[in-house]
Parts: sequence; C-alpha cells; structure tokens
Amino acid sequence: MKKLARMAASASLVLAIGAPGIVAASTGTIDTTGPDSTNEVRVDHSATHETENNNSVGASLSTNQTSDSGEVEVLRNTTSDGDAASGSAMNDSHVNGSVSIDNGNGSMGISSDAGASDFEGMIENTGPDSTNEVIYTHDSEVMVTNNNTISFTNSVSQTGTSGDVTVSRNTTAGGAMSGDVENSSMTEFSFGITN
Repeated sequence: MKKLARMAASASLVLAIGAPGIVAASTGTIDTTGPDSTNEVRVDHSATHETENNNSVGASLSTNQTSDSGEVEVLRNTTSDGDAASGSAMNDSHVNGSVSIDNGNGSMGISSDAGASDFEGMIENTGPDSTNEVIYTHDSEVMVTNNNTISFTNSVSQTGTSGDVTVSRNTTAGGAMSGDVENSSMTEFSFGITN
C-alpha cells in the first residue's frame, strides 16, 4: 500500500505600487516517511508585470496687439512757437514656457523576476522505493497604467490709441503733444508630468 505525503506551500504576492522587489518567503519540509511513499513539496507563485504610459500635452497661444499713435495737424495759424507731436506707440509680448514629462517611475523598474519567492523545500529520511518531488513555479504579472492629459489655451488681445492732435486757427499756436501708447503682455507656463 502506497503512502502519500504532500505539502503545498502557496506564496501569494500583494503588490504595492511604488514598492518593487517584494519577496515572499516559502518553506516546505517532509521528514521521515515510510517505504513506497510519494512525497511532494510544491510552491506555486504568480505575479503580473505590465506598464502603459499615455501622455498628451497641448498648448495654444494667441496674441493680438494694436497701437496707434494718433494724427498731428498744425494748420491755419498766424504763428507757432511750440512743437506739435504725437506720442510713441509700442507693443511688447513675451512668452516663457516649459514642458517636462518623466515616466521613469511608471514601470517601477520591475524586472521579470520581481516579487520572486525566497523558497526552500526539503524532503528527508524517506523510505525505500519512495517518489520525492520538490516543485517551485513562479509566474510574474505587474500592471501599471498612467494616462495624463494637459491642455493649455491663452489668448491676449490689446489695443492702444493715442489721441489725435490738432492745432488750428490760432493767432499764436503753442506746443501740443499726444500721449504715449504701450501694450505689454507676459505669459508664463510650466507643465510637469511625473509617473
């Protein structure tokens, strides 16, 4: 009559994102069995690895600036002892942006043997004509998915007009000047994605 002695040690892995290299310890021992016995120490271990990173960054900038320094007219004056001038017109636009994408941690640096079990199996002192097996299987599976989308839209529209200057129909005309016109736009943006 054959005797069957079996020890099944099952190593289960709970994977925490950001904690690679998890090791599960498994130990199985069969000692002192009779003749014609079948002895088996078996460990089935499984883990899954999968990484997917999807990143989308978009930026749309539109700047429309208009400056008009106005019109100067000096006419039909007897004398003029001053200057007539329009002011200056200036447009100034600056855009400063940066985009950074880092998927270095998305795969967690996991290799195909990540989460492997530290296994030790022993069968000792079995009787004659015994069948002895120590079996260890390891199946790894890790799944990481990152989906990131950033969209940015900026629109600046500026209009500046310095008034017209007219010096007309004076006996003695003095100086006349319209003011200065300045449009200034500053846009800064920074996008950062880290997985």
